[in-house]
Amino acid sequence: MPIQPVIRHQNGLLTRALFLSKRASASPPTSRLPQQCRQAHAVPRLGRHQKTFEEHGVADLYTPEGFEMSWTRQMTHTINRLNDVLAQTPGDLAHSSTKDILLQTARSPSTAHLFNYASMAHNTHFYFSSLSPESTSLPSNLREPISRSFSSLDTLKDTMLTSADAMFGPGFVWLCQINNAPMNHPNNARPSDTVDMPGQANATIGGRRNPVRQAARPLNFRLLTTYLAGSPYPGAHARQQNRDLNTENLQSATEYYKQNTVQNTAGSFGPHASRQMSLVGGDGEDAQEYGGADIVPVLCVNTWEHAWLFDWGIGGKRQFLERWWDRIDWNVVASRIEWLPATPQIFNAGGSRRSGLSF
Repeated sequence: MPIQPVIRHQNGLLTRALFLSKRASASPPTSRLPQQCRQAHAVPRLGRHQKTFEEHGVADLYTPEGFEMSWTRQMTHTINRLNDVLAQTPGDLAHSSTKDILLQTARSPSTAHLFNYASMAHNTHFYFSSLSPESTSLPSNLREPISRSFSSLDTLKDTMLTSADAMFGPGFVWLCQINNAPMNHPNNARPSDTVDMPGQANATIGGRRNPVRQAARPLNFRLLTTYLAGSPYPGAHARQQNRDLNTENLQSATEYYKQNTVQNTAGSFGPHASRQMSLVGGDGEDAQEYGGADIVPVLCVNTWEHAWLFDWGIGGKRQFLERWWDRIDWNVVASRIEWLPATPQIFNAGGSRRSGLSF
C-alpha cells in the first residue's frame, strides 16, 4: 500500500507552501564570526540514515521539507548561535562536546545562554539519532525490564505520548535508565564486553579478564520531562529548567539558583558535598545533585513546535507523537543501556561515563 503524505492539516499545508515559496531565495543561516570560529562545532550527521532522511524524509513522520526544517535548518541555526557564544566565552570550551559544555555550564546562572544552545543541540541530536526509516522491534533483553517498570510496552507508549502531548510548552520527554547504586560502578558497561552475563564466560571488566561468573543488575526505567533546553543528565539537574533563566537578570537568577540548590559546600563527601566524587575516574562528569538519581537517558521525544508543526499543523501534535513511536530505532535505544554488574566493582576504567553520543 503506498505511503500517504504526512501532512493532513490545512495549517500545515499553508506552512509548507510558505516555506517552499521562500526556500529558493532564503540563504542558509550564517554566523557573523570569522570562519575559524564557526568551525568549533558543526551539524553532526545522522549515521547511515542521513541520505535517506534528506531525500525521502522519515516515512510517515517527516516529509523531506519537514526534515530540512526541523533538523537541518534548526540545527544549523542552533550550532551557529552556539559557536557565536563560544567565541565570546573565555576558556577552552569550544573544543568540548556539547554534552561536556552543558554539564560545565549547568550550575551557573551567568552561563544560561551558553547552556541553552549546547543543551538544545545535544538534545536535538539525541532525538533525531533515535529515528529509523522503518519500524524496528524491541530487543528481547529490554522486554522484561520495560514490563517490570511500566507493566507493559503499551503502557510505556501511552504514558510517554500522553506526557508529551500534555506538555504546555516546548521541551523533551525522556525514557531514562535509573541506577539506584553508588557512583562506583563500571563505565561503558555492556553485556558483551564488561559484564559476565548469563551464557558468557570469562567476560572482561575494565579491560581485564574476569574469571568469575557475574550477573547483571536488573534494569529500571522511568520517564522524565524537561522544559525548554533542560537536560536529564545528573550533572545538570540544576537545569531541568522549569523556568528560562535567560529572561531573568543576573541578580534574580542567582537568587533563584541559591534557593534551589544546596549552599553548604563544606567537605568533599556527605550530604553537603558540592560534588560527589566518583570512585571510577575521580571527579566524574556525571556528579549528581544531592538526593538525585543516577540517570542514563536512552530515548527522548522532541515537543518543540519546530519538530512537528511544519508537517502536522496546529492540532496535529498527538498524531505526530503516534507516528514518532512507530519510527523509534530500538536498536539505538538498546545501545545506550548501561549494563551494570549485580555487585558493584571498583576499578580504573579511565575516561568518563559514556553518553551514547560523541557530539
